[in-house]
Amino acid sequence: MSGLLYSQASYDAVPVLQMPVAVYRLSAQVNAVHGRRPVRFGDFTVDPLRHVLTRSGQELHLEPRGFALLSYLIERRDRVVSKTELLDALWPSIHVSESVVARCVMKVRATLGGGPDGAEMIKTVHRVGYRFVAAIHGD
Repeated sequence: MSGLLYSQASYDAVPVLQMPVAVYRLSAQVNAVHGRRPVRFGDFTVDPLRHVLTRSGQELHLEPRGFALLSYLIERRDRVVSKTELLDALWPSIHVSESVVARCVMKVRATLGGGPDGAEMIKTVHRVGYRFVAAIHGD
Protein backbone atom coordinates (compact mmCIF):
# COMPACT_ATOMS: atom_id res chain seq x y z
CA MET A 1 0.00 0.00 0.00
CA SER A 2 1.31 3.45 -0.85
CA GLY A 3 0.51 5.01 2.51
CA LEU A 4 -2.94 6.21 1.51
CA LEU A 5 -5.96 4.96 3.38
CA TYR A 6 -8.67 3.35 1.32
CA SER A 7 -12.34 3.34 2.19
CA GLN A 8 -13.79 -0.04 3.07
CA ALA A 9 -16.65 0.01 0.56
CA SER A 10 -15.62 -1.27 -2.85
CA TYR A 11 -18.01 1.26 -4.35
CA ASP A 12 -15.72 3.99 -2.99
CA ALA A 13 -12.56 2.37 -4.34
CA VAL A 14 -10.76 5.71 -4.32
CA PRO A 15 -8.02 6.72 -1.93
CA VAL A 16 -9.71 8.58 0.91
CA LEU A 17 -7.37 11.53 0.40
CA GLN A 18 -8.37 11.83 -3.29
CA MET A 19 -12.11 11.36 -2.96
CA PRO A 20 -12.96 14.80 -1.53
CA VAL A 21 -11.01 16.50 -4.33
CA ALA A 22 -12.92 14.62 -7.04
CA VAL A 23 -16.28 15.19 -5.35
CA TYR A 24 -15.43 18.85 -4.70
CA ARG A 25 -14.49 19.36 -8.36
CA LEU A 26 -17.74 17.76 -9.55
CA SER A 27 -19.76 19.78 -7.02
CA ALA A 28 -18.09 22.95 -8.29
CA GLN A 29 -19.05 22.05 -11.87
CA VAL A 30 -22.65 21.36 -10.87
CA ASN A 31 -22.84 24.61 -8.88
CA ALA A 32 -21.43 26.62 -11.79
CA VAL A 33 -23.90 25.12 -14.27
CA HIS A 34 -26.94 25.32 -12.05
CA GLY A 35 -26.18 28.67 -10.41
CA ARG A 36 -26.27 27.05 -6.96
CA ARG A 37 -30.05 27.06 -6.83
CA PRO A 38 -31.84 24.14 -5.23
CA VAL A 39 -33.57 21.74 -7.64
CA ARG A 40 -37.00 20.37 -6.68
CA PHE A 41 -38.61 17.19 -7.98
CA GLY A 42 -41.52 15.39 -6.34
CA ASP A 43 -41.08 15.76 -2.57
CA PHE A 44 -37.31 16.13 -2.96
CA THR A 45 -34.96 19.08 -3.00
CA VAL A 46 -31.32 18.85 -4.05
CA ASP A 47 -29.34 21.81 -2.72
CA PRO A 48 -25.92 21.83 -4.45
CA LEU A 49 -24.61 24.76 -2.41
CA ARG A 50 -25.32 23.06 0.93
CA HIS A 51 -24.70 19.59 -0.54
CA VAL A 52 -27.99 18.36 0.94
CA LEU A 53 -30.84 16.15 -0.28
CA THR A 54 -34.18 16.55 1.51
CA ARG A 55 -37.57 14.89 1.24
CA SER A 56 -40.51 16.93 2.52
CA GLY A 57 -38.02 19.04 4.48
CA GLN A 58 -36.31 16.07 6.14
CA GLU A 59 -32.61 15.69 5.35
CA LEU A 60 -31.68 12.34 3.82
CA HIS A 61 -28.29 10.68 4.09
CA LEU A 62 -26.58 10.31 0.73
CA GLU A 63 -22.87 9.60 0.45
CA PRO A 64 -20.83 12.28 -1.37
CA ARG A 65 -20.37 10.15 -4.49
CA GLY A 66 -24.11 9.40 -4.58
CA PHE A 67 -24.94 13.08 -4.20
CA ALA A 68 -22.50 13.92 -6.99
CA LEU A 69 -24.04 11.25 -9.24
CA LEU A 70 -27.58 12.48 -8.59
CA SER A 71 -26.55 16.10 -9.23
CA TYR A 72 -24.70 15.12 -12.40
CA LEU A 73 -27.71 13.25 -13.79
CA ILE A 74 -30.10 16.09 -12.89
CA GLU A 75 -27.93 18.64 -14.71
CA ARG A 76 -27.85 16.41 -17.80
CA ARG A 77 -31.46 15.26 -17.62
CA ASP A 78 -32.09 16.12 -21.27
CA ARG A 79 -30.04 13.10 -22.38
CA VAL A 80 -28.78 9.65 -21.45
CA VAL A 81 -25.48 9.83 -19.56
CA SER A 82 -23.21 6.94 -20.44
CA LYS A 83 -21.56 4.77 -17.82
CA THR A 84 -18.19 5.82 -19.22
CA GLU A 85 -19.02 9.50 -18.77
CA LEU A 86 -20.10 8.87 -15.18
CA LEU A 87 -16.90 6.94 -14.48
CA ASP A 88 -14.78 9.75 -15.95
CA ALA A 89 -16.67 12.45 -14.02
CA LEU A 90 -17.05 10.77 -10.62
CA TRP A 91 -14.00 8.50 -10.52
CA PRO A 92 -11.40 10.50 -12.47
CA SER A 93 -7.96 8.92 -12.88
CA ILE A 94 -9.09 5.83 -10.95
CA HIS A 95 -9.65 2.50 -12.67
CA VAL A 96 -12.95 1.03 -11.51
CA SER A 97 -15.45 -1.15 -13.34
CA GLU A 98 -18.91 -0.18 -14.57
CA SER A 99 -20.40 -2.20 -11.71
CA VAL A 100 -19.27 0.61 -9.38
CA VAL A 101 -21.61 2.99 -11.23
CA ALA A 102 -24.47 0.48 -10.98
CA ARG A 103 -23.96 0.13 -7.20
CA CYS A 104 -23.86 3.90 -6.76
CA VAL A 105 -27.08 4.30 -8.78
CA MET A 106 -28.67 1.52 -6.69
CA LYS A 107 -27.80 3.38 -3.46
CA VAL A 108 -29.20 6.65 -4.81
CA ARG A 109 -32.40 4.90 -5.91
CA ALA A 110 -32.75 3.28 -2.48
CA THR A 111 -32.41 6.71 -0.85
CA LEU A 112 -35.02 8.19 -3.19
CA GLY A 113 -37.37 5.25 -2.60
CA GLY A 114 -40.68 5.23 -4.42
CA GLY A 115 -41.42 2.58 -7.04
CA PRO A 116 -38.88 -0.16 -7.56
CA ASP A 117 -36.23 1.65 -5.51
CA GLY A 118 -36.40 5.04 -7.19
CA ALA A 119 -36.29 3.61 -10.71
CA GLU A 120 -39.04 5.98 -11.85
CA MET A 121 -36.64 8.88 -11.21
CA ILE A 122 -33.44 7.41 -12.65
CA LYS A 123 -34.07 5.35 -15.76
CA THR A 124 -31.62 2.67 -16.84
CA VAL A 125 -30.92 2.58 -20.55
CA HIS A 126 -29.55 -0.95 -20.82
CA ARG A 127 -25.97 -1.27 -22.05
CA VAL A 128 -25.70 2.52 -22.35
CA GLY A 129 -26.19 4.44 -19.11
CA TYR A 130 -28.72 6.36 -17.04
CA ARG A 131 -31.10 9.27 -17.39
CA PHE A 132 -32.80 11.37 -14.72
CA VAL A 133 -36.49 11.39 -15.74
CA ALA A 134 -38.41 12.89 -12.80
CA ALA A 135 -40.18 16.17 -13.52
CA ILE A 136 -38.31 19.19 -12.15
CA HIS A 137 -40.48 21.87 -10.53
CA GLY A 138 -40.09 25.12 -12.44
CA ASP A 139 -38.82 23.54 -15.67
